[in-house]
Parts: sequence; structure tokens; C-alpha cells
Amino acid sequence: MQQFPHRVTLQVKTTTKNDFSEEEVTWVDTALKKIKADVKNLSGRETKDSDQTQNFIVVSVRIRNRPGVSDDMRLKHGDRKLRIMAVLPDPTNRYLDLKCEEWTDG
Repeated sequence: MQQFPHRVTLQVKTTTKNDFSEEEVTWVDTALKKIKADVKNLSGRETKDSDQTQNFIVVSVRIRNRPGVSDDMRLKHGDRKLRIMAVLPDPTNRYLDLKCEEWTDG
């Protein structure tokens, strides 16, 4: 089995003001595209707020160690958007374990 069978793209958040001086957040791909990764769903739960149901998924993503990865970024994995909650280097400093979360409409 391949150690890093998936591909992810790192994205950074940018904020601009629209015509009404309201801040609009957009996500932009970094130069780090198609990073080899191992993506695993760890747990999930369903939440209900008013009449809406949302699914919350905790995801672990392991990539090779690279500078500049932080918890104010997110990952794009296919159509999925994974918010990085924590960047955890492994004891050998060869890898980064990224604890992420994904919210989806149910």
C-alpha cells in the first residue's frame, strides 16, 4: 500500500473589501499544490441548529514536513475543504500531522 495515496493543495485566506466596505474572505491556492498526503477520517457527528443539519468530520492528514504550514490555512482535497486546526510535527521531524475539520450540510 502506498504511504501517501492522496493529493492535497494548501490554501491561504485573503480578505478584501467589497463595494459596500464589507470584508469578503476568499481562499487562494498556494504554490504547494498536489502535495502527497495520507488523509484519514477519524470521527464524525451530526449537529442540528434550528432546521438545519450539519455533519462535522474530524480528519487527520499526514504530509512530509515542509516550512510555512500553519493553522490559519486549509487544505483542498478534491471537493473537500479541510480547515487546519493544529500542525503537529512527528518526533523525527520528517512528517507533519495536520488535525483538520470539515463541515458539511446534511
